[in-house]
Amino acid sequence: MGGSSSKPAPKPAANKAAAPPPPVNTISVCAVRRVELNQLSRDVTLKQTEVDTCDPVAAQARRTQEAIKENQTYVTQKRAELEKALGDFNTQKLIASKIANATEPLRQYEHALGSEVISMDAKKRKLESAERTSRRDFLDNDPQSGVDGFLGIRTSDDKILLIFWICYFIAIGLITAIILTLFETQIGLKKKLSIVGVVLVGAWAAAYTCITKFA
Repeated sequence: MGGSSSKPAPKPAANKAAAPPPPVNTISVCAVRRVELNQLSRDVTLKQTEVDTCDPVAAQARRTQEAIKENQTYVTQKRAELEKALGDFNTQKLIASKIANATEPLRQYEHALGSEVISMDAKKRKLESAERTSRRDFLDNDPQSGVDGFLGIRTSDDKILLIFWICYFIAIGLITAIILTLFETQIGLKKKLSIVGVVLVGAWAAAYTCITKFA
């Protein structure tokens, strides 16, 4: 009897390289997670409503705790804002105090200058008043009345005026004499004297008018 020879089993083929996993769409995954989160939030809200309906006392206590927590958060926030505002105010106050201390000498100097200006102005008015009073008293006492002089000539102005009149009349006389000499044959003596008198009076009136108005 011939025995059947068994052939060796074929060896398994070498493992092929594993295929890479398909790429994951991150945007789609995030969208799915967001939908799930919203659904869970709605479920929590619904369950919370059901619990509150079953146990209104616990619901009221929970709401009270939430309100207390919100109030504490609000108070903490406002206290922090107030402390910050107080810190800023104290900083500005310190800066203002330093500026005031730095400008204090300037204010004192300004005050001293103002007082000195007022004092000098008062002294100036007093001196001007005294000057006017002295000048008025001097003029009222007629300072030239006690000075004697030849022909009433007391001051240098009187002397200058006298010299002017002398030179003036000499010049007028010479001019008149020259003119009369030119017309000596046509004018008689009496007429000459009349002309001389009129010329002298006219010259004196003109000079006197000019002196009184413009001198």
